[in-house]
Amino acid sequence: MATLYPGSVFAQRYRVARELAAGSMGMLYEVEHLETGRACALKVMLPGTSRSPDLRQRFETEARATASVRSDYVVQVFDAGVEPSSDTPYFVMELLEGEDLERRLAKGPLPTGVAVRLLRQVASALDKLHARGVLHRDLKPENIFLTQNDIGELKVKIVDFGVARLFEDAGAVTSTKAVGTPLYMPPEQFKASRRITPAVDIYALGLIAFAMLTGHHYFAMERDHSTSFLSFLKGTCQGPKEAASKRAAKFGAHLPQTFDAWLFKASHAEPEQRYATAGEAVLALAEALGVASLAQPSSPFHAPPQLSEPDLGAPRHSYGSLPDASLPGATARPAVPDYPDI
Repeated sequence: MATLYPGSVFAQRYRVARELAAGSMGMLYEVEHLETGRACALKVMLPGTSRSPDLRQRFETEARATASVRSDYVVQVFDAGVEPSSDTPYFVMELLEGEDLERRLAKGPLPTGVAVRLLRQVASALDKLHARGVLHRDLKPENIFLTQNDIGELKVKIVDFGVARLFEDAGAVTSTKAVGTPLYMPPEQFKASRRITPAVDIYALGLIAFAMLTGHHYFAMERDHSTSFLSFLKGTCQGPKEAASKRAAKFGAHLPQTFDAWLFKASHAEPEQRYATAGEAVLALAEALGVASLAQPSSPFHAPPQLSEPDLGAPRHSYGSLPDASLPGATARPAVPDYPDI
């Protein structure tokens, strides 16, 4: 498939507006549906990767996994298929406006009530995905996109199902290789032969809650002080060891001690010891933090001006990462090297 240029038509029904991002495996474009005029995001595989059966299967799984659940908190897939003239797999998603959670947290932590409300949305999406037999396996701030609802409040969209798995067999799968982002991977996900369950996403949810409330990754110190990737894994592959309130204090942030027990359970090294569902985890979190209502925070937090008035000259999405490649500007901490997804 030749590079798509503005004005070109793909699959006889999508006119390309502009390129949004390029990765090692695929390209992302803003397109317009010819019949409806609707603006969408088109994701296509590069020719070299589309010839690999394994990578092609992974791309197709991403499309199926994303489209498998109807949730206000999961990016919506409108269309998918293979462009016949070039044999190029593709799928089409809603075009999002806003920023990912990683970029938002670079500005500082979220207010407690807001964090719990957003985590409730994430939990709602996860529980629906798990009920449909989908494990995300790469839940992290970059893959939680922040847009806004009709009254200007922040709303999440889970994106990037590039390493998702469909599971049956009593709700578990056996991974053949370690995949994901080490900062948010549970111990069982590092072990290629270990059976994994929805508990992998519960583990990540716990660490995301820490990040939302402090503005920092729990394992940022291990990452920054490790002399090698293996030494980093050694310090993180058994889950959080230090009490969250003490770890937060080292970042100059405050967490109540009631959060400590919650995180130790949510991100326990043993999957059987974690909360049974994401919804259960967030209910327990609200209690631990003393949040009276999950429906609305006591002081509604509105999207910042740049979300309601986006720069039309910049990409209107962030979508986490293309398969095996982070989008440009996906992290707001460029001075700190991050270990790549594995």
